[in-house]
Amino acid sequence: MNALAKDVVKESATEIKSSAKRYKAGVLKYAQMGYWQPDYVPKPTDIVALFRITPQEGVDPKEAAAAVAGESSTADHAAATTMKIDLERAMATLSDAERAAIVQCYHNDLSHEEAAYVLGCPVGTVKTHVLRGKQKLKRVLAAWNPGPAA
Repeated sequence: MNALAKDVVKESATEIKSSAKRYKAGVLKYAQMGYWQPDYVPKPTDIVALFRITPQEGVDPKEAAAAVAGESSTADHAAATTMKIDLERAMATLSDAERAAIVQCYHNDLSHEEAAYVLGCPVGTVKTHVLRGKQKLKRVLAAWNPGPAA
């Protein structure tokens, strides 16, 4: 085996050994996975959830907090479900014509011209319904935009 091949084999073996530590059998602590970030500063767009954590006896409190953060997909799912419900309620406040125009242009990703063809009305009417619908949705969903209005 030439020197280059030996170096490649040696590098590969080193990479495999370091990867093996990450994926070895057993439980990897959540804090080691990067879920625990004690210096994290929330952004204005973050949805913050507070949890009171009482770790079991013998469990490091930081590890317990990291575990909750690591399993936050449940909280993310709950927030997404809540947002979906709020969006459905907001869409229900629109007129049928506004809702249809919004759905065609934003959900179905049609241009105003394509939406006008599908809806059987002039392009200007679609533009008006989209504009009015967006204004209503913006007012109704203002709570979901914690930052300054653009």
